[in-house]
Amino acid sequence: TYTPRTDEIARQACLELAVADLLEMGAHRLVIDSRAERDRLDGKTIRNLVPPDHPDHWNFSYEHSDSKSEPLCWIADAAGWCFGASGEWRRRIMPIIDDVIVL
Repeated sequence: TYTPRTDEIARQACLELAVADLLEMGAHRLVIDSRAERDRLDGKTIRNLVPPDHPDHWNFSYEHSDSKSEPLCWIADAAGWCFGASGEWRRRIMPIIDDVIVL
């Protein structure tokens, strides 16, 4: 059942997995859709994953952006929508989805 609390728990769990994957791939930057005052929760999660003594601390950065102004966020939003819509939409998007993680 959706609640603001479960939504936040799911977002932070996704963020943890994404940051771990990005660090493993050697990524240097993450752009996340902004949620105004709740951005601080994302920052806390990322800082816990990449603390000052982490080897990638100085090589990895993140920023929050309004998803309307960040075209690459549109792709993720569209892919997520298609997958969630199921049926024909899911079938069409599956060729570009590498992995599905169930939380």
